[in-house]
Amino acid sequence: MRSGHAANKDRKNLIAAWHWGVRYMGLPEKNPFKLVDPYPEKKQPRYIPPQEHMERILANEKGEVRLFLLTMLHTAARRGELLRLRWDDLDFERRTIRLSTRKRQGGTLEHDQIPMTETLRRELQKHWSQTSSVYVFSREDGQPFSERRHLMKRVCKRNNVPYFSFHAIRHLAATMMDQAGVALTTIQAILRHQSATTTDRYLHALRGVRGEVDGVFEGRQGRILDMKRAPAEVGSEG
Repeated sequence: MRSGHAANKDRKNLIAAWHWGVRYMGLPEKNPFKLVDPYPEKKQPRYIPPQEHMERILANEKGEVRLFLLTMLHTAARRGELLRLRWDDLDFERRTIRLSTRKRQGGTLEHDQIPMTETLRRELQKHWSQTSSVYVFSREDGQPFSERRHLMKRVCKRNNVPYFSFHAIRHLAATMMDQAGVALTTIQAILRHQSATTTDRYLHALRGVRGEVDGVFEGRQGRILDMKRAPAEVGSEG
């Protein structure tokens, strides 16, 4: 009744749950869910929106929703990283953003510094002057959003573009950097993927990247970043 992909996600979660039970509840060490073979999957390629669709969204959206999506594009950040982003993670003087992720082995919260484009700095500073929350992106009560699970469905619908996910924006950012000729090591550094490169090489890849990233997002795509509104604006997130 379920797809192979969905069943394999369940299998993975059950294996993890049993492993937790072994550690904290005294369950037998033999994990019965590992005896179940993975189900065959029909994997679909991830949909990455055309750059024009992202441009349309950023031209029509406004307020905090627009800034959230703009920040995601300029930083290639994961959704959770932006949801937990605090103002003390931003250094406007040095133009850096500290992102925190658990998407690594062990689940430990790790921090990475990435460059902040000049346009993003201006927009974030403007937003900072208008909020009292310690979180960069927050609800009206100042508390951070928990998931924003349905935001992209609403955004895509009101901008009349096919649905794409937050993670697709991360892929789009990487694609734009690649098409602009940014070095692979730099792209890896911005995406913060673990790799065999040493810390020295990782840091070296970030040297000068601020100018490179500015060129990616503020060159031909200037209309994305110069914050000029389209004639007809649409409403922000409900």
